[in-house]
Amino acid sequence: MPEATQLIQGINNWWILKEQLDEEGGESDVWSSYDFSEYLRKAGLKMETIRVNPMTRSRFLNECEFLFKKPQYAVKFLNNPTPDSLSRFGSETQTLMNLDDPHIIRVFDYKTEMPAPESGEEEEGEEDGEEKQPPYPPFYVMELIEGHTLKTKAEFEKVFEGNEHEALALIVEIASALNTAHKAGIIHRDLKPENILIKDDGTPIIIDFGICHVIDGRRHNLTGIEAPTEFFMPPELSVMQIKEGDVCGASDIYSLGKLLYYLISGGKQLPHDWHHREEWDLRKTSKSKQMDSVYKILDKTLTPSVVERVQTIDQLLNTMKDDLVGGTQCTFCKDGYYQELDDEATSTMWPGSRSQELLEFHPRLFVCDVCGNLQYFSESKILDKHKA
Repeated sequence: MPEATQLIQGINNWWILKEQLDEEGGESDVWSSYDFSEYLRKAGLKMETIRVNPMTRSRFLNECEFLFKKPQYAVKFLNNPTPDSLSRFGSETQTLMNLDDPHIIRVFDYKTEMPAPESGEEEEGEEDGEEKQPPYPPFYVMELIEGHTLKTKAEFEKVFEGNEHEALALIVEIASALNTAHKAGIIHRDLKPENILIKDDGTPIIIDFGICHVIDGRRHNLTGIEAPTEFFMPPELSVMQIKEGDVCGASDIYSLGKLLYYLISGGKQLPHDWHHREEWDLRKTSKSKQMDSVYKILDKTLTPSVVERVQTIDQLLNTMKDDLVGGTQCTFCKDGYYQELDDEATSTMWPGSRSQELLEFHPRLFVCDVCGNLQYFSESKILDKHKA
């Protein structure tokens, strides 16, 4: 088992462990870590010339803490690897290594071979003060995210409760990251609050592609592993119902709809597609005009039938970005809501080259229905602000 100050070798670098970040007993353990190869480079040392024993490892860790301050990496170890779990772990590692998106966890290094059995024999050099390096399980090295899970932010801190605009904006970011994965032929299959980290600056990061489905490649069924969380799992991924060919991008889209409801409701886990039932209907307690937009999205994402659901993330994003701007509360008077003006009005407001410059960004002009405040939006991002 891994231990503090232990040195581990990936395919690219050496790493030194600091402390365990999660509870023991699961299929995997996560430890904070420093890039030991980077330390060696800065110290002008080489791995083959240093002596490794408990005393020197502690000194190396202290020097890494002094040099790098906080750990910037996390190491995920696979506990008690079996051929099946090792295959899934290797697939997850390769999936993350091949995805490049600011909202998907980054992986920098890995080792996916089975650990060598302990021989019990003293290795050469141990008698000279060097220790035998204990075996360690397969692992990959990822960025260490400072923040909290979406579960903590939504269910306990309730930062999105009743805040439809912020919830929609967050879902757009998560959906955009899933779009990157889907276009690479990867379906997450286990999208839930625990698998989304929120950085201290509010940026969402999707983690844990351990049971992802790779289209036209290696597929991992759910037999013998923990199934996706029931409340966020689409009907077609039920362990009793899943069939080859059932998994598609619309499966993740269903989970996005559940996440949207979860955020706005303050952490309530919606059973099935019950968002219209009286006891689950958020419109009963909300006065926001944007709740109608939310329900339009829920209706398109939570249908039990896969074929009746929104089929692609691109389609969903087009709908969500429209709804993200329209119906937004005015930032100036706080009483009115923005309504979109047509293209003719936009050209009239910005004639000549300035208008053409903005049109290249596909902006849309919105006006407050109370005070007349104008704002330009482009794919949910404000390009410019102007008071009428």
